[in-house]
Amino acid sequence: MSELLLKGPSGELLSCTSASPEICDGDPNTDWAASDSAGLSVVVELPAGSQISSYMWMTSGWARRVDPVMWRLEVSMDGSTWTSADERSTAQPVTYYRRRIAGYGSPEEDSWYPLRKAEEYWEWADRALPSHRSQSIGAVALEYQVLLVNTLGASPWVTHHHLASDDYVRQEATFWLTHLRPDVSVYVEHSNEVWNSLFPQGRYATQQGTVLGLVNSTCRTPDTVCARVRYNAYRSKQIFDIWAEVWSGQRSRLKFVLSTQAVWGDVTRDLLSVNNGAGADLLGITGYMSPQGGVDRSYSAKTPEEVIDLFTQAKEWGRSWLREQKAIAEAAGLGIAFYEGGVGLVEDGVIEGGLAIGSITELLMAVGRTPAFQQAVEAWLDMFREEAGDSALFMYFVDTGFWSKYGQWGNREYYDAATATSPAAAAVHAYLDRLSGARPRCLAANSYGRGLPPDSFAGPPAVWQPKRGAVLVKGQRYKVTWIEPERLPAGLVLETFTCGSTAPAKALMCI
Repeated sequence: MSELLLKGPSGELLSCTSASPEICDGDPNTDWAASDSAGLSVVVELPAGSQISSYMWMTSGWARRVDPVMWRLEVSMDGSTWTSADERSTAQPVTYYRRRIAGYGSPEEDSWYPLRKAEEYWEWADRALPSHRSQSIGAVALEYQVLLVNTLGASPWVTHHHLASDDYVRQEATFWLTHLRPDVSVYVEHSNEVWNSLFPQGRYATQQGTVLGLVNSTCRTPDTVCARVRYNAYRSKQIFDIWAEVWSGQRSRLKFVLSTQAVWGDVTRDLLSVNNGAGADLLGITGYMSPQGGVDRSYSAKTPEEVIDLFTQAKEWGRSWLREQKAIAEAAGLGIAFYEGGVGLVEDGVIEGGLAIGSITELLMAVGRTPAFQQAVEAWLDMFREEAGDSALFMYFVDTGFWSKYGQWGNREYYDAATATSPAAAAVHAYLDRLSGARPRCLAANSYGRGLPPDSFAGPPAVWQPKRGAVLVKGQRYKVTWIEPERLPAGLVLETFTCGSTAPAKALMCI
């Protein structure tokens, strides 16, 4: 460690002195401590009358990857009686995102910590802003989120952090009401997979559910599970009530979601036993496709064709747990939504901390590249539709993602992989074509140098105007527009066409 920097109420830097002078000398290349021992401490002294509003750490040479991850800041007027002024740990989102993820590079506002007690929550002032240098790691600014959904006409899915304060929830509800286009809905959920103890929100919910006394003799699942899911319903109700109040008069645009562990019906029964299902509209489940029972060591001796057969057969197992969840939801007056789903080929136990077997990883990679895998994925998708119907929302996870020891999740392994050579992507495209007809081909079949698959450019939002389904007047001339002009592909020329005539080859419209 090298520096402790402090700011006053007007943003001025405060000077300090210390028995460990390196902490106050302003030089990031002098260390006051270099140890992995727990319990390091240092005392600094400020001039009389100083007021601290925020502070930050520096490590030697600004080596941000070794910044402290847990600390306590105390203040004293006499050097003997100390009062806690701020406490930090990686359990707090502001600490995690600002320090361990966002904090690489030179000093900036994101790295300064306002004085805050450990028990305080994620506040509106802690949100990511458009001014942050990166939107790819950590939270994405709401301003960019609303720009995306307004452009696409897609409904946002808002998951509130498990440590978000009531005021944060209210502020975000107000933000979406103010900025969202009026013809789309909003899905609202408390955090993500609160039922999952692998995540911090799951462990926090277990603790809170126990403290609140939500576990009793009516629990169908073990106490830790019951505490976790019942707290989810408890906190979800509070969040839903705030949104309903802010969106008064527009409640029909809100879709409140309670998510559950899809393959364990009793988890859902315990979840819905609190607060009348929290006033939710939808039961959120996963729609992952995988061989029944997972992929264990026995798969070392299997071929890709054998794995595909087991994968395909398992859809009937998937049908059984989907029917159970649907029946529970219907009894509670809830619809079904797949908050996450897709291909889930992974070695059993690896996600929970196990070691991957290289030969099995290679086998699963080969499965995902085998043409016959397309039909297997389509069979699962057809089953989901048969059971859940056409109106159930399915959030497919994810379009592009490379292999790792944690398995295969992506439709494609890399961005410019063609659909024809990506069986999972081909399955999704074929399924959608059967569902709603062939996709409109609104651009010539090339990517115009954008580095994306040729089949990515089909229909809106690639073509911004005229929109598919627009009513055009015969004989009237219309201009074809692609998104914002500054983002046009290199060499692309905007053209016009007359309604009723043949459109130019580069701008074939399907209206």
